[in-house]
Amino acid sequence: MDYNLAITREALTAVGVLNDTASKSDSDTRSRPVAGEVSDTDTNEDCNDCEPRKRGSTFVAGRRFETGDGRWPEYQLKIANMGGGPTFAIVGPNRIEEWRFSGVDFDGFWSASCTLVEAKYGYRQFLEQDLDGGWGPREIVNSRGQRLDFMSKTFDKFTSQADRQHKTIESNMPPASLIWYFSDEVVRNYVRRAFELRGVPAPCIHEPF
Repeated sequence: MDYNLAITREALTAVGVLNDTASKSDSDTRSRPVAGEVSDTDTNEDCNDCEPRKRGSTFVAGRRFETGDGRWPEYQLKIANMGGGPTFAIVGPNRIEEWRFSGVDFDGFWSASCTLVEAKYGYRQFLEQDLDGGWGPREIVNSRGQRLDFMSKTFDKFTSQADRQHKTIESNMPPASLIWYFSDEVVRNYVRRAFELRGVPAPCIHEPF
């Protein structure tokens, strides 16, 4: 599948990531389960003080879709859309819709529950297991004997990213919340521990793909 072109709203509907109603209307999310959702979606959206909804908006982000095995855009859209509207989609080659609030980017936003989400697909190849069974960033040495630490830096960036996201919505919690999703459980466990050590209170959820 050409992920640069195929993950449109129509394609997402066809494979069941979106339902027909969600693809036609961002506001009708009553049939979709949402973490923290109240029984009356309209009342929830009208009455609570969800600043990410009031002052945030979708934007088109330029991303390299060919990174890894090329499936990360599909996973990101699965997470971004599984909590109801607004609808996120591919809008062109290397162009995907995301959410921006107060100058900070998120992979998606679930309006009904005022939940901002981040999705991380893969990254198991960035980790290796030691003799005691623990996991940590792979250590790679090039032909000149230089240690390459881009794998550990990648996970450091995750922590910094989550910390910035949390601080952006902290003054509006609740109702606002932030959840990180991971396709790989080992990666989720490692990043969750890193968040705990840095004091970043962002829940980390394993959502297989």
